[in-house]
Amino acid sequence: MRASLFLLLISFLTSAVTAQSTRYQTYSAIMKITATKNGQQYEWENKNITVVLDYKTGNFTCRLQNTDFYDPANPQNFVSDSIQDRLEFSLTGIFPVREIINQKTINQNYKVELQLSNQELMLNYTILFDMTIMRPNPSGDGNYRVFQMEGTIYNDEAGLPAFRNFDNEITVRLAFNGYAVTQ
Repeated sequence: MRASLFLLLISFLTSAVTAQSTRYQTYSAIMKITATKNGQQYEWENKNITVVLDYKTGNFTCRLQNTDFYDPANPQNFVSDSIQDRLEFSLTGIFPVREIINQKTINQNYKVELQLSNQELMLNYTILFDMTIMRPNPSGDGNYRVFQMEGTIYNDEAGLPAFRNFDNEITVRLAFNGYAVTQ
């Protein structure tokens, strides 16, 4: 009986230590934007964004600058005064992290609401994203995931300076990878 209790205690302590020494990281984040102006569709991407996903709480944060919304290949599409000031935006929300961690299928779809915020513009705008999470190796015990999200900004409501000359609907796609790191 003592041996069984001792083994049970050791097993519990080992799993507690293992749980505390695992953290999750994100990497390879990319944002793609599709916008239309005068009947011409433009699409560009930005690989200089950073996303943070806390796998314990599900808190998601993406930090953006106003220049992250601009297409460097087509600067004539943007009003110059709307890019002169450096403005910081945040895209925040909560992911269903327990469902994500326990995902058994290769692909799973979720709906998540994220808040696009900027203090200088007094902006707090909700974007509904369709999120697909791919677990490339569902039979393995690794926690590697690929996140792909797509949402629409309606600029008549959001009023983002970057899209002043564009049509109302702006499509934003975010993609990033997340994986477990044992410390």
